[in-house]
Amino acid sequence: MNNKMVIKKDNQLIRKAISKFSYKQNQLMCALLGKYVHTKDNYCIDTTVSIDEFRQIMDLKSDGANNYKRIKDAVEKFAESSSVGIYTEENGKPKWIWRPYFSEITLDETSVNFKWNPAMEEDLVCLKNKYTSYLANDYLKLNSLYSQNLYEQMKSYENLPKIPQITFTVSDLHRIMQTEQVKNYKDFNKFKTKCIVPAINDINEKTDIFVEVEVIKDIKDKRKAIGLAFTIRPKNEYLNYLGCWLSGEEIRDIIYSYHAKNKILELGKIKKEFKQYYTLLRQGNKSDYEIILNFIDQDKIKAAAHQAEEPGRPEIVPSWLDDYKSDL
Repeated sequence: MNNKMVIKKDNQLIRKAISKFSYKQNQLMCALLGKYVHTKDNYCIDTTVSIDEFRQIMDLKSDGANNYKRIKDAVEKFAESSSVGIYTEENGKPKWIWRPYFSEITLDETSVNFKWNPAMEEDLVCLKNKYTSYLANDYLKLNSLYSQNLYEQMKSYENLPKIPQITFTVSDLHRIMQTEQVKNYKDFNKFKTKCIVPAINDINEKTDIFVEVEVIKDIKDKRKAIGLAFTIRPKNEYLNYLGCWLSGEEIRDIIYSYHAKNKILELGKIKKEFKQYYTLLRQGNKSDYEIILNFIDQDKIKAAAHQAEEPGRPEIVPSWLDDYKSDL
């Protein structure tokens, strides 16, 4: 599959639909949508996948006697899952419509053939302007079903005016992550730690967007979380983030690789209150990202020197802002 292929879906198919695909089934759908649906002629065509290609996508072992049965079982499970519940409204009243992606799936000794359901063309081909698109390459890098589902949700809201912040209730997130029946995840902290946070880290590391999350507490009971607010930033655009001019990729590196969000805050304060020092820091036309990396390096040097002078004393990471203030 050409991983530069762009996957497109109607926004509402992502935001309002119910899907029961597994992680590997999602990868198969990504391959089918990217390689076969969005052609130059912009219509769905019947899709034939060789047995070898199907086995590779679904990560099925080949061991001779059981090979065909394993493939048959995988095709059968995919066929059982390959329908989607789509939420609509009719005369102001809620309405759900369940549609199969395929009108027929056939398996023979050499291939699997997928005959697309014409009723799905409106959601997969006739997209008009309200659609979500992403690179198959980004999607296929994701490590879990949770990452896949959350990534599609984030991409569907990415192009809202300004920097979008999207709020989901806890029940919304369980629906998106397909964890409604997982007993351990009834505890919000476990759900967030085991499901949400790894998915966000996966998305931030491997895709074209950077996502931050903030827990929303119940007004009456501050100990209770009622939802999460997600902020979505494209990595390929520079943004005014906490007073610094950074790309989404640079923000991710500073926060997740260096654990130094405080350095972004520090530089933002310098830019606002100590402009003469910011001018000096920019000598050589350094970017805000380069300045922050220099902050991190200098703090490491100072901390190492401190440890050498007083072995055994807890490490203290000094603030460059203290140095600036002492020179004023």
